Amino acid sequence: MSHFSIAYMDNKNDSFEICEYAENADEAINYAMKDIPLLKDHKEYIYRCTNESALDWLQKINTTKDVFKKKDHLTKDKGFFYNFSFFLNKIFNYKK
Repeated sequence: MSHFSIAYMDNKNDSFEICEYAENADEAINYAMKDIPLLKDHKEYIYRCTNESALDWLQKINTTKDVFKKKDHLTKDKGFFYNFSFFLNKIFNYKK
């Protein structure tokens, strides 16, 4: 089962969220409609259903570990400005 967050609005356009555990988004929305009387008659008030379990999984993997330590191809040898000016020089002096 996954953890879903269902967002909806009421008659006054106030936003709310409810969390449900379900196998898929349709099941989570059906559970939310059972739990909230307003949604039984107004399915159109639901505007978002997010699988929070998938977001938790993404958060667990350490994506920021080496991102800032890595150098891109512009900063390897002589620095950004040298390579950028070299790149511009190539563009403006390109001969067909």
